[in-house]
Amino acid sequence: MKRTTNLLALLAALLQAACTSPSMIGKVEETSHISITCPATMQVKIPFSAVMFDTSAFPDPQIISECDEGGYSYTGTNTMLQPGPNTFTYTATNACGDESSCTFQVIAEVDFRAKFVGTYHGYRDCGAANQPQNHPDQVMDFVVDYGNKPNYLLVGSDQVEVDSNGTSHNPTLGSYRMYGVGFNGDSIYVYQQWGTINTHETCEFRGKKQ
Repeated sequence: MKRTTNLLALLAALLQAACTSPSMIGKVEETSHISITCPATMQVKIPFSAVMFDTSAFPDPQIISECDEGGYSYTGTNTMLQPGPNTFTYTATNACGDESSCTFQVIAEVDFRAKFVGTYHGYRDCGAANQPQNHPDQVMDFVVDYGNKPNYLLVGSDQVEVDSNGTSHNPTLGSYRMYGVGFNGDSIYVYQQWGTINTHETCEFRGKKQ
């Protein structure tokens, strides 16, 4: 009986020491976490050849970080976009040393018009014969976008058919309207004429892509 009592007393003393040990008092387990969610699958248009694409043009990922020591950051890889599906990776890190990555798909569609689409800054020079000049000479921007049909570009407000070199096929747009557009590298030339012979207005625009 005495031996059992001594064992019980020893066990109680050990438990008391563990509960009051300085190494255990006030100790809180530190936890942290980070998660990242990539954008949904995207579709973009590229010219015939592969192009370098900067991920800064993509939507930002969604990041949740649980770290009391500071904020977080993320990086994305620049890569060549090839025709078809391309995989991009975002990686997020926080001050606690946590890291999380995600991937998303960018599907590239080959479209020769992509190399012409953009905003061109330049100068429009106009002149009139036997009628008022309705379009002033001015520094201006010409916006080129995808047209409403394959092989068509929206140049300003005009739907213009072009070939893969950026040359217009049809030099007329409606009655008494002459029109032409051509591209050379990052430059554009637009020719417009309104009216008839000896009574017309002509405008020429030359600009470079911004």
